Amino acid sequence: MTDNIIALCRDLGFHPSVTERIAALAPAVDEAEARLLTDPAAAGDAASRLAERLKDSGERGLDILAVFLAAAALDRQAWAARGIPDRVFLDTMGCFPRFEEEHFVTFGVRGFDRHYWAWRQTAGLLFRLGTLEYELFTLADGMQTESLALPPASPVLSIHIPSDADLSREAVLDSFGQAREFFARFFPEYRYRAAYCASWLLSGNLRGLLPQSSRIRGFQDFFEMAFCDESKNDCIIWVFKRQYENPADYPEDTSLQRSIKAFILNGGTVGYGAGLVAPGFFPPSGK
Repeated sequence: MTDNIIALCRDLGFHPSVTERIAALAPAVDEAEARLLTDPAAAGDAASRLAERLKDSGERGLDILAVFLAAAALDRQAWAARGIPDRVFLDTMGCFPRFEEEHFVTFGVRGFDRHYWAWRQTAGLLFRLGTLEYELFTLADGMQTESLALPPASPVLSIHIPSDADLSREAVLDSFGQAREFFARFFPEYRYRAAYCASWLLSGNLRGLLPQSSRIRGFQDFFEMAFCDESKNDCIIWVFKRQYENPADYPEDTSLQRSIKAFILNGGTVGYGAGLVAPGFFPPSGK
């Protein structure tokens, strides 16, 4: 197990200091605990228990990361046996070095704090296919747009946008195509009703801050919107990389940062939007 964890660290391209620390922590990993993180029915609760058990260890979550990587190493073997390409596996588990780097940017030290999210990857519920991620997801309350009306408990593919995503039209369309083929081949029994997304990137307020040529606006154009919530600024950590007490302190390194900073300083809230990909771009897999 230890050798597989270390090999995975190297294949995923972790910072050398993180790989070194994970190698030291790996022999103590409980394989049974890691295996729970690969079980869709158990992974969420297992991740919470793991984080609670190790919250005071002083490792800044790297010991938690070691268990997740053990789970991913188990996945690598299981996914290969199903015929899932190793490239899809590595792209999906690339969330781990990405999350670790984001922790470093936010806090200035190496660590891991995304246990509450990353069990979706190890449980085989979320896959990265090209520039976007897709999660097997039940839309509890249903949703209605101009051309689609989904009843409560509708199965959908929930789209997530990684922080390093290329949102060019070509990259998004390529990802949609990969997703249709992937789920038809490996999850033929999963009859999703639509592709769905809820994100600050779909905010109507954000659209008004962007030039017409913006890739974010182009990404929004793939969706039929169901609703927008303008009450919060949850985008702050994603746009400015860490939380600030005073919006005047937000950095202005990019045009997006400058636009959002000015908007918030003038009393605006970015909020978020939710919608469904228009059927012409992403048709349902079944009724």
